[in-house]
Amino acid sequence: MMSRQPAMFIIFVLLFAAGTFAAEALSPVEGAATLEQLAWLAGHWQGGTDGRVTEELWLPPAGGLMLGLNRDVGPDGTAFFEYLRIEQTAEGIFYVASPRGGKTTRFRLVTTGDGRALFENPDHDFPQRITYRLTGPDTLDVTISGETEGEAKAIGWTWTRLSSVSAADGGKKP
Repeated sequence: MMSRQPAMFIIFVLLFAAGTFAAEALSPVEGAATLEQLAWLAGHWQGGTDGRVTEELWLPPAGGLMLGLNRDVGPDGTAFFEYLRIEQTAEGIFYVASPRGGKTTRFRLVTTGDGRALFENPDHDFPQRITYRLTGPDTLDVTISGETEGEAKAIGWTWTRLSSVSAADGGKKP
């Protein structure tokens, strides 16, 4: 029979190795994070299932922010929309959502790297986390997650890039 010490050592090594690999792929945001690290998000994204079509459009970084818009149209034609922005402030980078153009909610960028971004607001009802992850050159997985009524919950979408958006002139007029 194997003693507990070697078994615990093996478990520790495996957990340490898994944590090391995860840290390489997605690292905590340091004070030097910039919006340009999120430029991969710019474009027109779309996905759908069961007759529901969801679109999200992101403009590239310029003037300290990225502007976005989300629209979700159900099979019966009813629509939901949300104004979005990602802004760089003295306190960090924030994802700001305004469902139906109403009250805004801010989520702080907490980790980024390799076509991934995680925004969090632990004080929000739901979601508390918003994750964007490029899974291919033109494929984006988006997940909102957190707890609601004491239960863990996650909702995800997979979108395809319909077109790229660029600020070729940096927003300057000729």
